[in-house]
Amino acid sequence: MAQTLYWRVFSTAGGWAALVVGPRGLRRSFLPRRLKKELLAEIRAAFPETRQDTGLCDEEVEALLRFYRGEKTVLRATLDMTGLPPFHRAVYRALRKVKWGQVTTYSDLARAAGSPAACRAVGGAMGRNPFPPFVPCHRVLGTNGSLVGFTADGGVDLKRRMLQAESFDV
Repeated sequence: MAQTLYWRVFSTAGGWAALVVGPRGLRRSFLPRRLKKELLAEIRAAFPETRQDTGLCDEEVEALLRFYRGEKTVLRATLDMTGLPPFHRAVYRALRKVKWGQVTTYSDLARAAGSPAACRAVGGAMGRNPFPPFVPCHRVLGTNGSLVGFTADGGVDLKRRMLQAESFDV
Protein backbone atom coordinates (compact mmCIF):
# COMPACT_ATOMS: atom_id res chain seq x y z
CA MET A 1 0.00 0.00 0.00
CA ALA A 2 1.38 3.40 -0.97
CA GLN A 3 2.00 5.90 1.75
CA THR A 4 0.46 9.36 1.56
CA LEU A 5 2.98 12.12 0.93
CA TYR A 6 2.49 15.82 1.54
CA TRP A 7 4.23 18.84 0.05
CA ARG A 8 4.87 22.31 1.44
CA VAL A 9 6.17 25.26 -0.60
CA PHE A 10 7.42 28.32 1.26
CA SER A 11 9.26 31.55 0.56
CA THR A 12 12.82 31.92 1.85
CA ALA A 13 15.43 34.65 1.65
CA GLY A 14 16.78 32.82 -1.43
CA GLY A 15 13.53 32.05 -3.23
CA TRP A 16 10.81 29.38 -3.15
CA ALA A 17 11.77 26.13 -1.39
CA ALA A 18 9.77 22.99 -0.69
CA LEU A 19 9.57 19.81 1.36
CA VAL A 20 7.82 16.52 0.66
CA VAL A 21 7.07 14.51 3.80
CA GLY A 22 5.32 11.28 4.69
CA PRO A 23 4.80 8.98 7.65
CA ARG A 24 8.44 7.78 7.49
CA GLY A 25 9.86 11.31 7.45
CA LEU A 26 11.29 13.72 4.91
CA ARG A 27 11.19 12.23 1.43
CA ARG A 28 12.62 15.20 -0.46
CA SER A 29 13.67 18.79 0.00
CA PHE A 30 14.01 21.30 -2.80
CA LEU A 31 16.55 24.12 -2.68
CA PRO A 32 15.22 27.64 -3.33
CA ARG A 33 14.09 28.50 -6.83
CA ARG A 34 13.18 31.85 -8.31
CA LEU A 35 9.78 30.78 -9.68
CA LYS A 36 7.16 29.12 -7.50
CA LYS A 37 5.26 27.68 -10.47
CA GLU A 38 8.37 25.83 -11.73
CA LEU A 39 8.93 24.38 -8.26
CA LEU A 40 5.30 23.23 -8.02
CA ALA A 41 5.56 21.62 -11.46
CA GLU A 42 8.70 19.75 -10.39
CA ILE A 43 7.01 18.50 -7.21
CA ARG A 44 3.93 17.33 -9.13
CA ALA A 45 6.08 15.57 -11.73
CA ALA A 46 8.13 13.73 -9.09
CA PHE A 47 5.27 13.07 -6.67
CA PRO A 48 1.95 13.17 -8.55
CA GLU A 49 -0.07 11.71 -5.67
CA THR A 50 0.98 14.24 -3.01
CA ARG A 51 -1.35 16.49 -1.08
CA GLN A 52 -0.66 19.95 0.27
CA ASP A 53 0.75 19.86 3.82
CA THR A 54 -1.20 21.52 6.60
CA GLY A 55 1.42 21.48 9.32
CA LEU A 56 3.30 18.18 9.36
CA CYS A 57 6.66 19.81 8.73
CA ASP A 58 6.34 23.15 10.54
CA GLU A 59 9.50 22.55 12.57
CA GLU A 60 11.59 21.71 9.49
CA VAL A 61 10.25 24.74 7.59
CA GLU A 62 11.12 27.07 10.48
CA ALA A 63 14.64 25.63 10.66
CA LEU A 64 15.10 26.11 6.92
CA LEU A 65 13.90 29.71 7.09
CA ARG A 66 16.56 30.37 9.75
CA PHE A 67 19.17 28.53 7.68
CA TYR A 68 18.42 30.56 4.55
CA ARG A 69 18.64 33.80 6.58
CA GLY A 70 22.18 32.75 7.53
CA GLU A 71 21.36 32.00 11.16
CA LYS A 72 23.33 29.16 12.74
CA THR A 73 20.87 26.29 12.60
CA VAL A 74 20.94 22.57 13.18
CA LEU A 75 18.76 20.98 10.54
CA ARG A 76 17.10 17.93 12.02
CA ALA A 77 14.65 15.70 10.22
CA THR A 78 13.95 12.02 10.01
CA LEU A 79 14.96 11.09 6.47
CA ASP A 80 12.89 8.60 4.52
CA MET A 81 15.60 6.82 2.53
CA THR A 82 13.20 4.27 1.05
CA GLY A 83 14.53 3.02 -2.27
CA LEU A 84 17.94 4.68 -2.01
CA PRO A 85 21.04 2.56 -2.70
CA PRO A 86 22.90 1.41 0.45
CA PHE A 87 26.02 3.35 -0.55
CA HIS A 88 24.06 6.60 -0.90
CA ARG A 89 22.53 6.01 2.54
CA ALA A 90 26.00 5.57 4.04
CA VAL A 91 27.26 8.74 2.36
CA TYR A 92 24.25 10.79 3.50
CA ARG A 93 24.63 9.54 7.09
CA ALA A 94 28.33 10.42 7.08
CA LEU A 95 27.71 13.86 5.58
CA ARG A 96 25.09 14.72 8.21
CA LYS A 97 27.93 14.68 10.74
CA VAL A 98 29.62 17.66 9.03
CA LYS A 99 28.46 20.61 11.12
CA TRP A 100 27.60 24.23 10.36
CA GLY A 101 30.62 26.17 9.07
CA GLN A 102 32.67 23.02 8.44
CA VAL A 103 33.51 21.37 5.13
CA THR A 104 34.75 18.02 3.93
CA THR A 105 36.09 16.62 0.67
CA TYR A 106 34.78 13.92 -1.61
CA SER A 107 37.69 11.65 -0.60
CA ASP A 108 37.20 12.26 3.14
CA LEU A 109 33.49 11.57 2.75
CA ALA A 110 34.23 8.33 0.86
CA ARG A 111 36.42 7.21 3.79
CA ALA A 112 33.76 8.23 6.32
CA ALA A 113 31.17 6.20 4.39
CA GLY A 114 33.42 3.13 4.53
CA SER A 115 34.53 3.13 0.88
CA PRO A 116 37.86 5.02 0.65
CA ALA A 117 38.26 4.47 -3.11
CA ALA A 118 34.76 5.65 -4.00
CA CYS A 119 35.32 9.41 -4.51
CA ARG A 120 33.50 9.46 -7.85
CA ALA A 121 30.62 7.46 -6.42
CA VAL A 122 30.36 10.03 -3.61
CA GLY A 123 30.03 12.69 -6.31
CA GLY A 124 27.21 10.67 -7.85
CA ALA A 125 25.46 10.43 -4.48
CA MET A 126 25.84 14.20 -3.99
CA GLY A 127 24.34 14.87 -7.44
CA ARG A 128 21.30 12.77 -6.48
CA ASN A 129 20.94 14.04 -2.90
CA PRO A 130 17.20 14.25 -2.23
CA PHE A 131 17.63 16.05 1.10
CA PRO A 132 19.57 19.32 0.68
CA PRO A 133 20.48 21.06 2.99
CA PHE A 134 19.44 18.45 5.61
CA VAL A 135 22.19 16.38 3.98
CA PRO A 136 24.54 19.34 3.41
CA CYS A 137 26.09 18.53 0.03
CA HIS A 138 27.13 22.17 -0.27
CA ARG A 139 29.76 21.41 2.41
CA VAL A 140 31.63 18.97 0.13
CA LEU A 141 34.64 20.43 -1.66
CA GLY A 142 37.20 19.14 -4.13
CA THR A 143 40.43 17.72 -2.72
CA ASN A 144 42.18 21.05 -3.31
CA GLY A 145 39.40 22.97 -1.54
CA SER A 146 37.70 24.08 -4.76
CA LEU A 147 33.97 24.56 -5.17
CA VAL A 148 33.10 21.79 -7.59
CA GLY A 149 30.24 19.50 -8.46
CA PHE A 150 27.12 21.37 -7.39
CA THR A 151 24.32 20.48 -9.79
CA ALA A 152 21.45 22.33 -8.09
CA ASP A 153 19.84 25.34 -9.75
CA GLY A 154 22.35 28.15 -9.29
CA GLY A 155 25.31 25.75 -9.43
CA VAL A 156 28.58 26.65 -7.76
CA ASP A 157 27.37 30.22 -7.11
CA LEU A 158 24.57 28.84 -4.93
CA LYS A 159 27.06 26.55 -3.16
CA ARG A 160 29.30 29.57 -2.47
CA ARG A 161 26.37 31.60 -1.08
CA MET A 162 25.28 28.72 1.16
CA LEU A 163 28.81 28.32 2.54
CA GLN A 164 29.18 32.08 3.02
CA ALA A 165 25.87 32.13 4.92
CA GLU A 166 27.54 29.65 7.29
CA SER A 167 30.47 32.06 7.75
CA PHE A 168 32.78 29.84 5.74
CA ASP A 169 35.20 31.97 3.71
CA VAL A 170 35.17 30.84 0.06
